[in-house]
Amino acid sequence: MAEAGEGRFYAPVFGVGAGGLMLVAQGRMGAASFLVFWGMVVVSLVDNIVRPLVVSGRIVLGPVVIALVLALLRFVEEERAV
Repeated sequence: MAEAGEGRFYAPVFGVGAGGLMLVAQGRMGAASFLVFWGMVVVSLVDNIVRPLVVSGRIVLGPVVIALVLALLRFVEEERAV
């Protein structure tokens, strides 16, 4: 039976697998190889190792960053209107 955390590994694999197959169908083997490598190694690494390290104990950080970005965008809009 699959664990809940295993879905985080398989999701990028299936996503880049479809893109890789499309590139292979177009004859772009180098691009397909890079895409599959990128998705399986880099994205999976970030998803399964880096993200839990960043998120642990910093649940508040995400909403704070979003609020800060929205405030900065509003500030830029007001400055352009003047």
